[in-house]
Amino acid sequence: IGATAHLGDGTVIQNSAISILNGKFEMIADASRIRIDPSAFDAIYRMYEKHLYPSFIIPNTTIGITEIDAIRASKDFKETGDLNPNVRTLIAYNTDSKIAKTVRSNGVLIAQVTPRGGMISGQSSIMYLDGWNWEDAALRADDGIHLNWPSSFHQSGWWAEPGTINENEKYNESITQLKNFFKKATAYTHSSSLIDLQMESM
Repeated sequence: IGATAHLGDGTVIQNSAISILNGKFEMIADASRIRIDPSAFDAIYRMYEKHLYPSFIIPNTTIGITEIDAIRASKDFKETGDLNPNVRTLIAYNTDSKIAKTVRSNGVLIAQVTPRGGMISGQSSIMYLDGWNWEDAALRADDGIHLNWPSSFHQSGWWAEPGTINENEKYNESITQLKNFFKKATAYTHSSSLIDLQMESM
């Protein structure tokens, strides 16, 4: 009782009463509007001047598919090639990730684990940051295919020493490549006797 409860849908209860039964929320109410019988509960925790959230959700992250950026073997978020709709972060997700455990201790319980690289990076998955294996951690197996739209300009250098901004001479070529890929996927849905993993994913 007493915490400021943020329900996740925009509702905020300044002086809340929250009941938890078998690890799940049983009741969330305004403590100033209800009567509480202390004998009905195993324990009552007074959390005045504290904020309580069901969990934070982190979108568009590589948590669970990368561990140490400097070590290539621990980076499982990028495949070779520009068009990889068949790549799935789901089966690459590592439930033993030390980063996931650290992030979870700060209130982030769910993550949208997203692939990187190329124009079509692959399929992201919504994962719990707690689980024995990727099957156990999956909240939503394949929630979308990620497309990185080609940039019409690119800049050389880096943030500390920015270089010149130049026009991307391959911009139109990249757009044509994407359009043709989508046309091929559309044609595949109408008539195909052979299985193509890329097209199946699209």
